Amino acid sequence: ADYNDMVTPEARLDSESVALTPELRVLALMRLGITASSHIAKVLNYTPQTVYNYRSRLKSVLAIDYDTFMARLPRMGK
Repeated sequence: ADYNDMVTPEARLDSESVALTPELRVLALMRLGITASSHIAKVLNYTPQTVYNYRSRLKSVLAIDYDTFMARLPRMGK
């Protein structure tokens, strides 16, 4: 619900969907405090460029500015 509040309507998640997309996997690690693309890439076995691309896609669907999103990210789901 917190994620859906911060993204544009077309990027919102269906509440019945349980599969984690690659973008959501990156977001989940960012939520846990792992913010360096190189570290996220190692954990997910992606290239740093792939992580960068997923983060860019996330930025493009935000309904709020990125700095506000990053400030709210640690509190998501609480």
